[in-house]
Amino acid sequence: MARRAPRALLGLALLSLLAGPPVTAGAATAATPVPLPPEPGSRLLYGLAQAAVVADLDGDGSRELIRLLPRGGSSTELAVDVWRVSSAGSWVPAGPTAFRRKVGADEILSGGPRPDAEGMLPVQNGDPAWLLVVRVAGRDEVVAASAGSTGCCMTFWRVTNPADHVTLTLAGASGIGAQWLVAADMDADGTDELLMGGVGGFTNQAIGGAVNLRLYGWSGDRLSLLTSASLPLLPVVDPGGLPFDASTLSDLQAFELGDTDGSPGTEVGLTTGPSSTVGGSFLLRIALRGGVLGSEAAELAAGFGQTASRPLVNGSQIITGISPGGTYASHWPAGGPLTRDRDIDNSNVPLAFVGSPGNSLLAVRSSSDAGGPLTLYDQAGQPVATVDRADREAGFQGSGDFLAYAGPLPGGLADGRAAAWFSGQLVTASADGSPEVTDSALLAGMTPVGLMGPGGSWMVLARNSRFDATRRGGAVQGSSAPTQSLLSVAPTASVLSPEANHGLLQPLLTGALRPLGSGSDELVCPASGFSLQLLVPPSSRAFFARNATGFPAVPEGEVASPGGRVALQVTPQAEVPFSVRAFVLTPAGHSYSAAWHVRPLTKPPALAAVVDPLPWWFAVPLTGSTDPGAAVTVDGRPVTVDANGHFGGSVVAPPWPVTVRLAAIDLVGNQTVLTVSAVGLIDYRRLPWIPIVVFLTLVAGLALYLGGLHPPRPDPPGSVHQGIFEEIE
Repeated sequence: MARRAPRALLGLALLSLLAGPPVTAGAATAATPVPLPPEPGSRLLYGLAQAAVVADLDGDGSRELIRLLPRGGSSTELAVDVWRVSSAGSWVPAGPTAFRRKVGADEILSGGPRPDAEGMLPVQNGDPAWLLVVRVAGRDEVVAASAGSTGCCMTFWRVTNPADHVTLTLAGASGIGAQWLVAADMDADGTDELLMGGVGGFTNQAIGGAVNLRLYGWSGDRLSLLTSASLPLLPVVDPGGLPFDASTLSDLQAFELGDTDGSPGTEVGLTTGPSSTVGGSFLLRIALRGGVLGSEAAELAAGFGQTASRPLVNGSQIITGISPGGTYASHWPAGGPLTRDRDIDNSNVPLAFVGSPGNSLLAVRSSSDAGGPLTLYDQAGQPVATVDRADREAGFQGSGDFLAYAGPLPGGLADGRAAAWFSGQLVTASADGSPEVTDSALLAGMTPVGLMGPGGSWMVLARNSRFDATRRGGAVQGSSAPTQSLLSVAPTASVLSPEANHGLLQPLLTGALRPLGSGSDELVCPASGFSLQLLVPPSSRAFFARNATGFPAVPEGEVASPGGRVALQVTPQAEVPFSVRAFVLTPAGHSYSAAWHVRPLTKPPALAAVVDPLPWWFAVPLTGSTDPGAAVTVDGRPVTVDANGHFGGSVVAPPWPVTVRLAAIDLVGNQTVLTVSAVGLIDYRRLPWIPIVVFLTLVAGLALYLGGLHPPRPDPPGSVHQGIFEEIE
């Protein structure tokens, strides 16, 4: 036995020399998740808000948050609550207080729910309702209003927040409902009126071509009807000569327009999208002149194929964006036509005015979510600066409901200047009109509600890009149930800071590997999928979207984290490669993402191999192929596999058959086993024996034949003759 040991060691050494170096299958993408920066003070408020505004309810110079939301958990009834920040910096909630509406006689006679002793019914979750910030004698007031879902009856409430509770004081009621409600100082007395209206009657259907209006004004703490009117919607007719049918319009929107006609008072605007019969986009201007409501109409975009954005107003200047077409400035005197003064930008549309009213800048952006930079124009329409898109926005471009927010900051900054968000940057202008740009949170999939608290030190964000944060009211024709959203509050300083690491999410991937030599975003995973381990701030929203759902991204595996580590499980839906993008949205509006291309490995790898039948030595060459990225062993020893899955090596074999075991293991552990037989020197089993036998037979026959052609040789001299046998009797 001692003599055989050196031979065994020699054989092992020979096998080691003949086998290739080991193959590294893959590497994990990170050892631990990279934690996202903390957001001290940020928090998520309970309850889904249907409407929310910030306003200085008590006149102390600090804004409060007022919400309209379901009353208690899954209640079907709406209520109003108020959140304020104390002088010590703590949050003080008040309410909720029930939100009710008047009931019409027809509703009672139809057998509906019985009203309470005051003739009221609760406003139901999802009913059209408004929270408006109105200016009354120089101070903020908040009005809550709703007519329910029946179209009767619009009821107005003043919202106050004495001590630690919320009070709704009845301010007025109408016997009809409305499609829109807008606050505007239409008579220029320093106090806002409320204009309610509808098309074809105060219902939610657009019929005919009339716009019906009612204007309410303040008398002390009450609202009373000042005037009403039924006016033509648009001074156009269908091509067939029929009266204009408002039902052919799209995207009807009401809003506070501004003072554009040169007469005292603010006008209300009503814009339309293209008509299905005449095309074009229109603006209806509603004004109060001499105590009488009147309207004028103008075409903003002509014909089919063009749409107009909601006009912006700066003084008497009207800024309109046409897509496609660009931005132009116009003026519209009372009783005159809308006159186009100059083109400002040939390809982009207006976003907002920023800065102080007397020296503001116009921000113009591409109509595409992934378009070019923001351009700032001065009062004369000259470009003064551009704001490039932030590279951290790239992960959210084209993501539908999770785009980076682009639009105005409702209520402006604490010092009264108007501001807007663009590609994770807060844009405003100084008192002298110089641009000011601050890198900030992307606010992907979010809508800012406004600043609140002492000095605007807190910001309120809605966690839904479709949330209507309009402070001055409005409505959209034919809209579905109001969009509800969770709200978060965060220190303004936190929101006005950009995402860390350019917004790149760096999770720990458990169960997925990155093949060596591949790109940083290439992964493989088993059929069971893999997990994304994340470390996020409390109340963050984490989810992923795969390419199969496309964009707008359909969130999967969503987690509302209480804080710390969260996990998202990604499971392949098929055996084909797919892309996946992970998102984290924090309560302070910071938006992180990362994307990978994933190749599921759901089956064992292919494996084929052949051995050389004529090695002429005991080291028998072996070659084969497997799936790229798989590792191969030959009798337990690794061999080198190239990028295409080909491998080669040799095994030591005696001159008789031995079994060689090959195994291919892919990056996620799927294994295929194959056995082949090898013979050293020469594999006699694989020789062509039939041809060889035939050949040898022919050779032998030829030899015998050639031997028969030669005559017998004579006996040499002196030799003994061969005797002849004779028969003996």
